Amino acid sequence: MKYIFEYRLGYRLIYSFGSLIINILIIIYLIPAIMAFEGKIFQIAYIAFLMLIMFFFNKYYLNLYRIMPYRIEADDEKMIFSEFLFDNKSITLSYKEIDKLSGGIFDGKGTGLMKVHNTGEGITVGFFHKINDARTLESLILSKVDKKLYDEVIDKFNIRKENLRKKK
Repeated sequence: MKYIFEYRLGYRLIYSFGSLIINILIIIYLIPAIMAFEGKIFQIAYIAFLMLIMFFFNKYYLNLYRIMPYRIEADDEKMIFSEFLFDNKSITLSYKEIDKLSGGIFDGKGTGLMKVHNTGEGITVGFFHKINDARTLESLILSKVDKKLYDEVIDKFNIRKENLRKKK
């Protein structure tokens, strides 16, 4: 059976142009700070803080642009990742080639960027839980990967579950 997973338009826009909006907002604060600059330590710290936020935020978004497809096609043997932002590449990855799962549900968390890795070929592809029918995609990946990798993810679930019980 073939499945197709895609992000809705709203999430595509956020993931595509979110960094542009944040950069504009930071620049709105940065320009007056630079214009009123008098060399005081507080002003230097404020400008440095804004520039650090901009740097790390852009670094995060550049990583997203590189690893996050907007379309994932999956069947019983492989997944095809396509429609990357600013890149028309397509990555085909069989379930047998997956040797690491990280982030989000794969680390026992409820949300976050989930990554599928083939470390031998240096391939990493990520997706968020906001992709349509994400639970099906997660289940499909977990049911098709190597048993050892599956057990590692399940162990993370159990650790998370035990930690939540201890908090109560």
